[in-house]
Amino acid sequence: MSQSKPNLWPLGIVITLVIFAGFIVSIAVYISKKHVDLVSKEYYAESVAYNNVIDMKKAYELLEEKPVINLSGESQQVLISFPSSYLGKVSNLSVEFYKPDNANLDFKLPLELKHGNQLQIDSEKMATGMWNVKLFFNLEDTKYLHEQNLQI
Repeated sequence: MSQSKPNLWPLGIVITLVIFAGFIVSIAVYISKKHVDLVSKEYYAESVAYNNVIDMKKAYELLEEKPVINLSGESQQVLISFPSSYLGKVSNLSVEFYKPDNANLDFKLPLELKHGNQLQIDSEKMATGMWNVKLFFNLEDTKYLHEQNLQI
């Protein structure tokens, strides 16, 4: 009488399914605990005035020369460069930094384009990750808005 080896395939399939189910459950728990701020605190007021935002974005897209927002790698600075033709014509300049995963880190900076055509904002103390940057400015009585995502 020879003993036959037990077939291990059913056991392997069951173990694989249990591991897969555990993985799915752990992902679901992790995602449900992650806090994401999808809307701002003034959501209703912003939604009422959203038509103005659309107009400012359209105006920005029609500009021939546009400001550029970049991240300087070596100096950890957010650089906002305006075309030289904008000097003396830009008013009501402000930048909003919105962190989608933590609303407590959001901030707004009123700025002035005084010397030259470039602004530098220190990003060294900003949390790493994705930031939504909104650049608001007036150019000869027209309001403009440029939104851009930055990875810091």
